[in-house]
Amino acid sequence: MLWLDLGGGQQQYNKNRIVVFLEGGLGNQLFHYAFCHVLKEITKKDIYLDCTEYQNTDTNPRNLEIKYFDLNIKLITTNKELSKILKVNFYFLLFKKFVNKINIKCFKKKIFYPVNKQKIIFYPHLHYKNIYELSFDIKNRIYIYGEYLWHFSNFIPFRYFFINTLYPKINLDSKNNMIYEKIKSSKNSCMIHVRRGDFVGIYELLDMDYYKMAMEIMREKYSDISFFVFGNDFDFMQENFIDDDCNVININNESKVIFDFVLMQSCKHKILANSTLSFWLGFLGSGDVIYKENISPSFTYSAKNLIVL
Repeated sequence: MLWLDLGGGQQQYNKNRIVVFLEGGLGNQLFHYAFCHVLKEITKKDIYLDCTEYQNTDTNPRNLEIKYFDLNIKLITTNKELSKILKVNFYFLLFKKFVNKINIKCFKKKIFYPVNKQKIIFYPHLHYKNIYELSFDIKNRIYIYGEYLWHFSNFIPFRYFFINTLYPKINLDSKNNMIYEKIKSSKNSCMIHVRRGDFVGIYELLDMDYYKMAMEIMREKYSDISFFVFGNDFDFMQENFIDDDCNVININNESKVIFDFVLMQSCKHKILANSTLSFWLGFLGSGDVIYKENISPSFTYSAKNLIVL
């Protein structure tokens, strides 16, 4: 057992537990989960995902959507649970989070963390070549903060596990179910993912030249192709994807990304945007997957079904 001084007296902590901070949208949540699964397989420790930031829409406006999957990692969704797992004083934890809320709003940064900084690994993807290297250097650290976008090579040995398990357990509403049935009735359905909106000024925006080239490749391979276009810029989608074989899907907003995920996952082929959500759909897909080379965020791994433009 380890001893931690957290300002509320010394408390015991089970060294066989590791808590990983969770943040971001569904694509990022899937990266965090995949990281936890690999870490659990290597270390044989109990791994938890700290999902408590999703209670606070000021610091995390995204929804906790990974909860719809059948996971083998435990989710911590309340501060009471987090204090119990980490063995920290509940009221001291609430005080830290209250101060952080003010600091994030005023200064855009945190100053407090759930446990002593000496027990935290910060941004491990920047300091370790892979998850295996990290796992051998955990020592007495019990909390991992800011891990993000590990190279897909870390997940290749577990790809079929993810393919067979990462299906959301959620019932579609009537509108989404109609689209789902249309996709399933198409012999060669192909999702097109468009990511703009919040990407403006941060990442390269994929233009229509890329999408048109990708669509022509699919049309040449499959004469009966049907495209289903998803994304967060409906005006752009409706203006540009006007061909008869295109179906623009605009029934879900940012609060219902999980519904779009189900619909996109049900498509046989994939044309990806440069987003983490797209990358996971491509990684889990068995049909043809087209993506653009040398973009950020990056998507790199080797598979027979990948077509790189």
